[in-house]
Order: sequence, then C-alpha cells, then structure tokens
Amino acid sequence: MAPLLSGVFLTYVSLTSMYVVPLAVGIISILMGAKFMFDVEPRKQHPIDVLSIMLSFVGLAALMMGFSELTHRPLFAVPMLIVGVAVLAWFTVRQFHVDVPLLDLHPMKHLYVSIGVLMYMAGAMGQQAVLLLLPLYLERACDYTPFVAGCFLLIITLFYSGSVIVGGKTVDRSGMWPVVSSGFLLMVVGLFATFFAAPTKIAWLVVLIGSVVVVGDALINVPDKDVVLEALPDNTVPDTSAIFSTGNQIAGSIGSALFVGVLSADVLRQTAEGVNRHAAYANGFQHSILIAAIFEVVMLLVSVWYSREMVKHDRAKINQPA
Repeated sequence: MAPLLSGVFLTYVSLTSMYVVPLAVGIISILMGAKFMFDVEPRKQHPIDVLSIMLSFVGLAALMMGFSELTHRPLFAVPMLIVGVAVLAWFTVRQFHVDVPLLDLHPMKHLYVSIGVLMYMAGAMGQQAVLLLLPLYLERACDYTPFVAGCFLLIITLFYSGSVIVGGKTVDRSGMWPVVSSGFLLMVVGLFATFFAAPTKIAWLVVLIGSVVVVGDALINVPDKDVVLEALPDNTVPDTSAIFSTGNQIAGSIGSALFVGVLSADVLRQTAEGVNRHAAYANGFQHSILIAAIFEVVMLLVSVWYSREMVKHDRAKINQPA
C-alpha cells in the first residue's frame, strides 16, 4: 500500500504530507512496543565498538556518494568509491579482531555463504532498478500523476507478494535448483524487455514487464537465504541472518545511488543538448535498466554454477544438514 498512499499524498496534498503516515506508524509502534514487547532471552551487557560504527557510517556514505556521482562527476566519484571500499575493508577486518563485533562476519568465511549473500544482494539491486526508476519513468516520460504511478507500483507489489509465497513453497519442495537460477533468468529477460519497451511509453506494457523482474527477485531471495541458513549450524544463523539483512540494505542503497544517478546524469546532459525532456527521461531510464540487465546476466551465470555446487555438496535443500 505504500506506493499507492504516497501517490495519493503527492498528487492531492503535498510532498511533506507524505511523511504523516510513517510518522504515525512509528509513534504507534513505539507505544505498542513499550507495552507489549518482552525479552525472549536474558539481557547481556556487551560493549559497543564505536570505531566500527564510525567506519561503517563513513564507508557506506562514501560508497553511496561515489555511485550517485559516477556518471555526473567521475573525478569526484572515483576517489569517493576508493575511500568507501578502503574504509569498509578496514571495517570488515576489524570485525574479525574485536571481542564483540558490530556485525559478526565469521560465517562469510564459508564460500557458499559469501556467494549466497552476493546473489541475494544482486536480486535486490535488480528489483531496485524497477521499483525506483519506474515511477520516474511513468511521471516524467509518460506524464502520469504520482497517484497513477503508485497504482501501477501496487500491481507490481502484488505480483511480488504472490511470487514470494510460490518461491517459499517451491524451495521447501525441491530446493534451490533450478528455482534461484530461474529467478535470475526472469530478471534478465524482464530487464532487457523493459529496455526495449521503454521507448514505446506504453505504461501498462512496461509495468507488466517490470512485474516479471520483481517475480524473478522473489524466486531468488527466499530460496537463496533459506537454503544458506539451513546449511549452517544453529549458533551461526542469527549472525548470518543479520548479514543478509545488512547486505539487502546495502544493495538497495547502491542500486538507488547508481541507477538514479545514471538516469539524472543522462537527463541533465540530454536536455542541455536540446533533447525533449520526456525523451531524455525515457533514454535515461533505458540506460539505467541496461546497466542492471548486464549485471544480472553475470549473476545468472554465477547462480547456475552456485546452485549446481550446492546440489553436489548436498546443501541445496531445506532440512539438509551441512
């Protein structure tokens, strides 16, 4: 419902009014949490590594700034990316040497966990390419209101919700092969089809094709994460689940910075060259989608190899111990 409600507020009220609903939900959640939440396990006193917090903040901020400015100001973006990667590498190394890490990365020493997290992030980035760029395309290239764009996104969200259930049931029944690779295949086909359909400005067609992309992500994230967690010892599952959640947030941030950055840079350049604003947004949308599609092709190949390796080592199914 978030895309639809946001569209309603943006179209019929104002930009600032859009924040009323999350503010109200946040206040209600705090009050309900204070009254109804309880400790599942006894509390423990653990020190917080302040340096790790600072490193994660600086590293991720530099990385996001670098990706967002990569096509617009490369001389600024490249050093920021280098700084971001270096600081995050420092953060990663530090997590293996402090007594109480901010994020315990020891499960990442297992190759199947590391690649599983990478695939999970790749699926999230492909989904972000559609969910973030499609509203801009619908509003700026096709001249729809935010409300109508929100209605279209609601349709995509419903496709995703139904597909998550299907993906979960499928992995319970047959494991991750070939479900995860099928998800990447759908994502690749959907992204390339979106690239070719974008110039038509036929909204319902582009939205329908975009739904194929998010269905692909639904077939990636649930089977991938569940199978990896199932293959690990119980005591490492909470840390690994936290790694997946953090990876998903990072992928979403990188995707938004990169794809929106490419689109905005294309629009600024093309409109300065005299290209019609609607056409410039359609072209920028195409460019960003193409970048996402090429990336997902690489991850499709990785997923085929990874899934077959998991089958070979008896880790591809739920309730299959490592």
